[in-house]
Amino acid sequence: MVSPSPETRFIDFTRHTIPYKTINNQPIVAEILIPKNITPGAHPILAQFHGGGLFTGKALYPDWFPPYLVSFALANSAIIVAPNHRLLPEHSGADILDDLADFWTWLQGPFPALLGSKAAGVTADLDHILVSGESAGGWMALQSVYLLPEGTIKAMHLPYPMTQPLPPSGKTELFGVPLPDAAAVDAWLAGMEPGVVMSGANPPERLLEGMALMQQPGRRLQFLGDGKRFNPYERLDDATWLPRTWVIHGAEDSVVSVDFSVKFEEKAERLFPGKTRLTVKPGNHGFDGELDPEKDEWLKEGLEWVREAWL
Repeated sequence: MVSPSPETRFIDFTRHTIPYKTINNQPIVAEILIPKNITPGAHPILAQFHGGGLFTGKALYPDWFPPYLVSFALANSAIIVAPNHRLLPEHSGADILDDLADFWTWLQGPFPALLGSKAAGVTADLDHILVSGESAGGWMALQSVYLLPEGTIKAMHLPYPMTQPLPPSGKTELFGVPLPDAAAVDAWLAGMEPGVVMSGANPPERLLEGMALMQQPGRRLQFLGDGKRFNPYERLDDATWLPRTWVIHGAEDSVVSVDFSVKFEEKAERLFPGKTRLTVKPGNHGFDGELDPEKDEWLKEGLEWVREAWL
Protein backbone atom coordinates (compact mmCIF):
# COMPACT_ATOMS: atom_id res chain seq x y z
CA MET A 1 0.00 0.00 0.00
CA VAL A 2 1.31 3.45 -0.95
CA SER A 3 2.20 5.72 1.97
CA PRO A 4 -0.72 7.89 3.14
CA SER A 5 1.71 10.78 3.63
CA PRO A 6 1.64 13.30 0.74
CA GLU A 7 5.38 13.91 1.22
CA THR A 8 6.16 10.32 0.22
CA ARG A 9 3.25 9.74 -2.17
CA PHE A 10 5.49 9.10 -5.18
CA ILE A 11 8.49 7.54 -3.46
CA ASP A 12 8.24 4.33 -5.50
CA PHE A 13 8.63 6.19 -8.81
CA THR A 14 11.41 7.95 -10.67
CA ARG A 15 10.14 11.39 -11.64
CA HIS A 16 10.93 13.34 -14.79
CA THR A 17 9.58 16.79 -15.66
CA ILE A 18 9.51 17.42 -19.41
CA PRO A 19 7.99 20.31 -21.41
CA TYR A 20 5.43 19.21 -23.97
CA LYS A 21 5.07 22.71 -25.41
CA THR A 22 6.47 26.22 -25.00
CA ILE A 23 4.62 29.54 -25.11
CA ASN A 24 6.35 32.92 -24.86
CA ASN A 25 9.57 31.00 -24.09
CA GLN A 26 7.85 29.52 -21.04
CA PRO A 27 7.50 25.73 -20.84
CA ILE A 28 4.31 23.87 -20.05
CA VAL A 29 5.33 20.54 -18.59
CA ALA A 30 4.19 16.98 -18.17
CA GLU A 31 5.28 14.99 -15.16
CA ILE A 32 6.35 11.41 -15.86
CA LEU A 33 6.42 8.82 -13.08
CA ILE A 34 8.19 5.55 -13.88
CA PRO A 35 7.95 2.77 -11.29
CA LYS A 36 11.38 2.12 -9.80
CA ASN A 37 10.89 -1.63 -10.11
CA ILE A 38 9.84 -1.48 -13.75
CA THR A 39 11.13 -4.17 -16.11
CA PRO A 40 12.09 -3.77 -19.78
CA GLY A 41 9.21 -4.03 -22.21
CA ALA A 42 5.96 -2.28 -23.07
CA HIS A 43 3.98 -0.76 -20.21
CA PRO A 44 0.50 0.80 -20.08
CA ILE A 45 -0.09 4.50 -19.55
CA LEU A 46 -2.13 6.28 -16.89
CA ALA A 47 -2.81 9.84 -18.04
CA GLN A 48 -3.87 11.89 -15.02
CA PHE A 49 -5.49 15.34 -15.22
CA HIS A 50 -5.51 17.42 -12.04
CA GLY A 51 -8.43 19.29 -10.52
CA GLY A 52 -8.65 22.86 -9.31
CA GLY A 53 -11.60 24.35 -11.14
CA LEU A 54 -9.29 25.25 -14.08
CA PHE A 55 -7.97 28.05 -11.83
CA THR A 56 -5.41 26.24 -9.71
CA GLY A 57 -3.67 22.90 -9.23
CA LYS A 58 -0.69 21.20 -10.76
CA ALA A 59 0.08 17.76 -12.12
CA LEU A 60 1.59 16.08 -9.07
CA TYR A 61 0.06 18.02 -6.20
CA PRO A 62 0.14 15.07 -3.79
CA ASP A 63 -2.78 16.07 -1.55
CA TRP A 64 -5.10 15.68 -4.53
CA PHE A 65 -3.52 12.49 -5.88
CA PRO A 66 -5.21 9.68 -3.91
CA PRO A 67 -3.00 6.83 -2.67
CA TYR A 68 -5.29 4.20 -4.18
CA LEU A 69 -4.65 5.54 -7.69
CA VAL A 70 -0.89 5.48 -7.12
CA SER A 71 -1.13 1.89 -5.87
CA PHE A 72 -3.30 0.98 -8.86
CA ALA A 73 -0.65 2.29 -11.26
CA LEU A 74 2.13 0.41 -9.44
CA ALA A 75 0.14 -2.83 -9.33
CA ASN A 76 -0.24 -2.70 -13.11
CA SER A 77 3.35 -1.53 -13.84
CA ALA A 78 1.91 1.59 -15.44
CA ILE A 79 3.72 4.78 -16.33
CA ILE A 80 1.93 7.86 -15.04
CA VAL A 81 1.91 10.89 -17.33
CA ALA A 82 0.37 13.99 -15.77
CA PRO A 83 0.31 17.29 -17.68
CA ASN A 84 -0.02 20.83 -16.48
CA HIS A 85 -2.01 23.25 -18.63
CA ARG A 86 -2.69 26.95 -18.76
CA LEU A 87 -5.11 28.23 -16.14
CA LEU A 88 -7.99 30.66 -15.98
CA PRO A 89 -8.31 33.64 -15.82
CA GLU A 90 -4.95 34.61 -17.37
CA HIS A 91 -5.87 32.27 -20.21
CA SER A 92 -9.10 31.18 -21.85
CA GLY A 93 -10.95 27.91 -22.13
CA ALA A 94 -9.83 27.80 -25.76
CA ASP A 95 -6.21 28.05 -24.60
CA ILE A 96 -6.74 25.13 -22.22
CA LEU A 97 -8.23 23.00 -24.98
CA ASP A 98 -5.27 23.89 -27.22
CA ASP A 99 -2.94 22.65 -24.49
CA LEU A 100 -4.95 19.46 -24.19
CA ALA A 101 -4.67 18.79 -27.93
CA ASP A 102 -0.93 19.52 -27.87
CA PHE A 103 -0.44 17.21 -24.91
CA TRP A 104 -2.03 14.30 -26.77
CA THR A 105 0.01 15.07 -29.90
CA TRP A 106 3.17 15.01 -27.75
CA LEU A 107 2.17 11.79 -25.95
CA GLN A 108 1.58 9.99 -29.23
CA GLY A 109 4.63 11.57 -30.91
CA PRO A 110 7.85 12.48 -29.05
CA PHE A 111 6.97 10.85 -25.74
CA PRO A 112 7.86 7.21 -26.51
CA ALA A 113 11.40 8.15 -27.55
CA LEU A 114 11.76 10.38 -24.49
CA LEU A 115 10.64 7.53 -22.27
CA GLY A 116 13.22 5.22 -23.78
CA SER A 117 15.95 7.78 -23.05
CA LYS A 118 14.93 7.88 -19.38
CA ALA A 119 14.44 4.14 -18.84
CA ALA A 120 16.46 1.82 -21.06
CA GLY A 121 14.39 -0.93 -22.63
CA VAL A 122 11.09 0.51 -21.42
CA THR A 123 8.49 1.39 -24.05
CA ALA A 124 5.09 3.07 -23.87
CA ASP A 125 2.14 0.84 -24.71
CA LEU A 126 -0.08 3.46 -26.30
CA ASP A 127 -2.70 0.81 -27.06
CA HIS A 128 -3.49 0.66 -23.34
CA ILE A 129 -4.20 4.17 -22.04
CA LEU A 130 -6.28 4.83 -18.94
CA VAL A 131 -7.35 8.41 -18.25
CA SER A 132 -8.15 9.68 -14.77
CA GLY A 133 -9.27 13.15 -13.77
CA GLU A 134 -10.88 14.49 -10.64
CA SER A 135 -13.15 17.53 -10.58
CA ALA A 136 -11.89 19.89 -13.33
CA GLY A 137 -9.58 17.06 -14.35
CA GLY A 138 -12.74 15.21 -15.31
CA TRP A 139 -13.57 18.10 -17.63
CA MET A 140 -10.14 17.60 -19.25
CA ALA A 141 -10.61 13.84 -19.47
CA LEU A 142 -13.98 14.08 -21.19
CA GLN A 143 -12.72 16.75 -23.58
CA SER A 144 -9.93 14.30 -24.51
CA VAL A 145 -12.51 11.80 -25.75
CA TYR A 146 -13.95 14.42 -28.09
CA LEU A 147 -10.46 15.18 -29.45
CA LEU A 148 -9.20 11.67 -30.11
CA PRO A 149 -10.02 8.82 -32.50
CA GLU A 150 -12.14 5.98 -31.20
CA GLY A 151 -10.24 3.52 -29.07
CA THR A 152 -7.33 5.81 -28.20
CA ILE A 153 -8.45 5.76 -24.57
CA LYS A 154 -9.39 2.33 -23.28
CA ALA A 155 -10.98 3.41 -19.97
CA MET A 156 -11.57 6.41 -17.71
CA HIS A 157 -11.84 6.86 -13.96
CA LEU A 158 -13.51 10.14 -13.03
CA PRO A 159 -13.92 11.15 -9.37
CA TYR A 160 -16.59 13.90 -8.96
CA PRO A 161 -15.99 15.23 -12.50
CA MET A 162 -16.92 18.70 -13.68
CA THR A 163 -19.06 17.37 -16.52
CA GLN A 164 -20.26 20.89 -17.30
CA PRO A 165 -19.11 24.39 -16.36
CA LEU A 166 -20.17 25.28 -12.84
CA PRO A 167 -23.01 27.83 -12.89
CA PRO A 168 -23.18 30.73 -10.41
CA SER A 169 -24.67 29.26 -7.27
CA GLY A 170 -24.74 32.15 -4.84
CA LYS A 171 -22.02 30.53 -2.72
CA THR A 172 -20.34 32.85 -0.24
CA GLU A 173 -17.88 30.30 1.14
CA LEU A 174 -15.92 27.20 0.18
CA PHE A 175 -15.43 24.48 2.78
CA GLY A 176 -16.30 27.02 5.45
CA VAL A 177 -13.86 29.67 4.20
CA PRO A 178 -15.45 32.95 3.01
CA LEU A 179 -15.01 33.76 -0.66
CA PRO A 180 -13.40 37.10 -1.57
CA ASP A 181 -15.77 39.94 -2.40
CA ALA A 182 -16.05 41.55 -5.84
CA ALA A 183 -13.49 44.24 -5.02
CA ALA A 184 -10.92 41.65 -3.96
CA VAL A 185 -11.50 39.66 -7.14
CA ASP A 186 -11.09 42.79 -9.28
CA ALA A 187 -7.84 43.57 -7.47
CA TRP A 188 -6.65 40.01 -8.14
CA LEU A 189 -7.36 40.38 -11.84
CA ALA A 190 -5.71 43.79 -12.00
CA GLY A 191 -2.54 42.41 -10.44
CA MET A 192 -1.90 39.84 -13.15
CA GLU A 193 1.23 40.42 -15.19
CA PRO A 194 0.65 40.42 -18.96
CA GLY A 195 2.53 37.81 -20.93
CA VAL A 196 3.19 35.47 -18.00
CA VAL A 197 2.09 31.91 -18.68
CA MET A 198 0.30 30.53 -15.63
CA SER A 199 0.25 26.75 -15.85
CA GLY A 200 0.36 25.52 -12.28
CA ALA A 201 -0.27 26.58 -8.69
CA ASN A 202 -0.34 24.84 -5.33
CA PRO A 203 -3.86 24.89 -3.87
CA PRO A 204 -5.44 26.63 -2.12
CA GLU A 205 -3.62 29.42 -3.97
CA ARG A 206 -6.04 31.04 -6.48
CA LEU A 207 -8.89 28.66 -5.62
CA LEU A 208 -11.02 31.03 -3.55
CA GLU A 209 -10.53 33.87 -6.02
CA GLY A 210 -11.44 31.61 -8.93
CA MET A 211 -14.58 30.31 -7.25
CA ALA A 212 -15.61 33.85 -6.32
CA LEU A 213 -15.06 34.98 -9.91
CA MET A 214 -17.44 32.30 -11.17
CA GLN A 215 -20.19 33.63 -8.87
CA GLN A 216 -20.22 36.95 -10.75
CA PRO A 217 -22.79 37.12 -13.56
CA GLY A 218 -21.29 36.70 -17.01
CA ARG A 219 -17.78 36.00 -15.79
CA ARG A 220 -17.77 32.31 -16.71
CA LEU A 221 -18.56 33.12 -20.33
CA GLN A 222 -15.96 35.91 -20.33
CA PHE A 223 -13.09 33.73 -19.16
CA LEU A 224 -13.93 30.10 -19.94
CA GLY A 225 -15.84 30.74 -23.15
CA ASP A 226 -19.35 30.24 -24.45
CA GLY A 227 -20.99 27.43 -26.37
CA LYS A 228 -21.13 23.65 -26.49
CA ARG A 229 -17.37 23.36 -26.98
CA PHE A 230 -16.84 24.11 -23.30
CA ASN A 231 -19.58 21.85 -21.99
CA PRO A 232 -18.67 18.11 -21.95
CA TYR A 233 -22.21 17.15 -21.00
CA GLU A 234 -23.66 18.85 -24.07
CA ARG A 235 -20.84 17.60 -26.33
CA LEU A 236 -21.79 14.04 -25.47
CA ASP A 237 -24.73 14.45 -27.87
CA ASP A 238 -22.28 14.64 -30.79
CA ALA A 239 -19.81 12.02 -29.56
CA THR A 240 -19.20 8.98 -31.73
CA TRP A 241 -17.61 6.85 -29.00
CA LEU A 242 -17.00 6.63 -25.28
CA PRO A 243 -14.55 4.39 -23.44
CA ARG A 244 -15.56 2.41 -20.38
CA THR A 245 -15.99 5.13 -17.75
CA TRP A 246 -16.34 4.84 -13.99
CA VAL A 247 -17.60 7.93 -12.19
CA ILE A 248 -17.51 8.17 -8.39
CA HIS A 249 -19.11 11.03 -6.49
CA GLY A 250 -19.80 12.08 -2.90
CA ALA A 251 -23.49 12.50 -2.13
CA GLU A 252 -22.82 15.68 -0.14
CA ASP A 253 -20.46 17.30 -2.65
CA SER A 254 -20.65 21.06 -2.08
CA VAL A 255 -18.44 22.03 -5.04
CA VAL A 256 -19.58 19.87 -7.96
CA SER A 257 -23.13 18.70 -7.42
CA VAL A 258 -23.67 14.96 -7.57
CA ASP A 259 -26.61 15.78 -9.86
CA PHE A 260 -24.09 16.59 -12.60
CA SER A 261 -22.77 13.03 -12.50
CA VAL A 262 -26.24 11.53 -12.30
CA LYS A 263 -27.38 13.40 -15.40
CA PHE A 264 -24.16 12.62 -17.25
CA GLU A 265 -24.41 8.90 -16.50
CA GLU A 266 -28.06 8.84 -17.59
CA LYS A 267 -27.26 10.46 -20.92
CA ALA A 268 -24.14 8.36 -21.48
CA GLU A 269 -26.04 5.16 -20.76
CA ARG A 270 -28.73 6.17 -23.23
CA LEU A 271 -26.20 6.98 -25.96
CA PHE A 272 -23.57 4.32 -25.19
CA PRO A 273 -25.25 1.49 -23.26
CA GLY A 274 -23.04 -0.40 -20.87
CA LYS A 275 -20.09 2.01 -21.12
CA THR A 276 -20.57 3.92 -17.87
CA ARG A 277 -20.95 3.18 -14.20
CA LEU A 278 -21.78 5.69 -11.45
CA THR A 279 -21.04 5.02 -7.78
CA VAL A 280 -22.35 7.51 -5.22
CA LYS A 281 -21.03 7.28 -1.66
CA PRO A 282 -21.35 9.50 1.43
CA GLY A 283 -18.90 12.38 1.40
CA ASN A 284 -17.96 15.81 0.16
CA HIS A 285 -15.70 16.92 -2.68
CA GLY A 286 -12.44 14.98 -2.41
CA PHE A 287 -13.97 12.17 -0.38
CA ASP A 288 -11.80 9.55 -2.12
CA GLY A 289 -8.53 10.80 -0.64
CA GLU A 290 -8.66 8.34 2.25
CA LEU A 291 -10.08 5.34 0.41
CA ASP A 292 -8.29 1.99 0.45
CA PRO A 293 -9.25 -0.83 -1.94
CA GLU A 294 -8.17 -3.35 0.69
CA LYS A 295 -10.84 -1.99 3.02
CA ASP A 296 -13.41 -0.57 0.60
CA GLU A 297 -14.63 -3.51 -1.43
CA TRP A 298 -16.67 -1.34 -3.79
CA LEU A 299 -13.50 0.55 -4.74
CA LYS A 300 -11.58 -2.64 -5.40
CA GLU A 301 -14.39 -4.00 -7.56
CA GLY A 302 -14.77 -0.75 -9.50
CA LEU A 303 -11.05 -0.50 -10.24
CA GLU A 304 -11.09 -4.07 -11.51
CA TRP A 305 -13.98 -3.13 -13.84
CA VAL A 306 -11.82 -0.30 -15.15
CA ARG A 307 -8.72 -2.49 -15.43
CA GLU A 308 -10.53 -5.06 -17.57
CA ALA A 309 -11.11 -2.47 -20.28
CA TRP A 310 -7.72 -0.77 -19.82
CA LEU A 311 -5.58 -3.89 -20.11
